[in-house]
Parts: sequence; C-alpha cells; structure tokens
Amino acid sequence: MSRQLPEKPNLEHLKKQAKELLRSMPQGKLADAQHTLAKEYGFPTWAKLKTHVETLGLTPAEALKAAAQTAASAR
Repeated sequence: MSRQLPEKPNLEHLKKQAKELLRSMPQGKLADAQHTLAKEYGFPTWAKLKTHVETLGLTPAEALKAAAQTAASAR
C-alpha cells in the first residue's frame, strides 16, 4: 500500500497514524509501526520521514542546518 503525504504534513498526526497501525500489529512495537508507516509513505525509515516533515516549514538556511545535524548524528 502506498500513501501520499498531505501538502502540509503534521508530525503529531503521523504519530497517531503509527499508534493506530500498532493496534493492528499484535506482537509489534511502536518502532515497527513507525517503520511500516514510513515505508508506506516512501521513506526508508521513520527518522527520514520525521526529518522531512520537520524541515518542510523551515527556511532554506534552517533546512540546511537541520540536514547537517542529522548527518552528523548518523555517524
């Protein structure tokens, strides 16, 4: 199943979607539901989806700073 993010995605709404999905996963964990949801939206991980949503409302300079911080924390 493939989903499309709304024009202005909301991280809180995505978290609620992950929790709803978790209810349908009897042995699953929240991280599993988040990962599944990220994949449905076309992202390899929840962290990548979260970063994408968080940077949508930023100025280009703020987005660059956030991307640099994400890259540094991934090392």
